[in-house]
Amino acid sequence: MVITIMTPKLTRLFLFVSALFALCAPARAWVFEEVPDKNVTVTYRLAVAANVSTAAVLVDLSDTTNFPHKQTGVLNISSIQIEIDKAAASTTTVKIGVVNFVDSSTGSVTWFRRVEGVTNASNTNVELFRSYTPNFLKLRVNPAGTPLTDGSTPFLLSNDITTGSTIYQNDVALPSPISTGGSVPGVGDLVLFAQTYTGAVTITVEVQYHADKR
Repeated sequence: MVITIMTPKLTRLFLFVSALFALCAPARAWVFEEVPDKNVTVTYRLAVAANVSTAAVLVDLSDTTNFPHKQTGVLNISSIQIEIDKAAASTTTVKIGVVNFVDSSTGSVTWFRRVEGVTNASNTNVELFRSYTPNFLKLRVNPAGTPLTDGSTPFLLSNDITTGSTIYQNDVALPSPISTGGSVPGVGDLVLFAQTYTGAVTITVEVQYHADKR
C-alpha cells in the first residue's frame, strides 16, 4: 500500500494543475430556451341581429404584426370573459374554440367554451368569466406533416368539435379585433361563433393569452 502525504508545496502544485486542466477543457455550451410571451388582452365586441349566425377570429396565431405576440407555435389562454347584452328577450349561443384544420373549402374547430341557449328579459346582460391561472389552457394543434397528423389537440380533450364547416376557410377573411374583415383563419387560431335564435344581442369577449414556441 502506498500512502501519499500532501505537503503544502504538493498541495499548491495539485491545485495549479487542476486549474490548468479546467482552463484547457472544452468550453461548455449553455442553451437557454426562449421564454413565452407576456400576457396580452384582446377585446372583441359585436352586435348580432335576431336569427343570425356570425364568426370571428379572436387571435391570429401567425399574425405577429397586428397581434402583439412573438411566438407562433401555440396559444396559451389565461382567462376568458363573455358578456351578452340583450336589448330584448333573446336566446343565444356563443362558442369559443381553436381551429384544428382549415383549407380553401372547409375548416374544423375544437370548442372548449360554450354558452348555450341563454334567455333573459330585455335590458339585462349575462357575464361569464373563466380563469385558467395559475396554469393556462394550451391550445396546441398537431398539424398535417407532423408525426401526429390528425389535427388533434393533445392538451385539450373535447368531444365538442365542428368539422367540414364552410365558415372557416384559409382564403376567406373573418372579422377580428384588428379590423372588420382582416384575419384569415389558420390552424391554431382562437375563433368565435355566435348564433341568435330570437332577439338581437351585443356580445363582448375578452381574452388574456400569450404565445409560445410549442
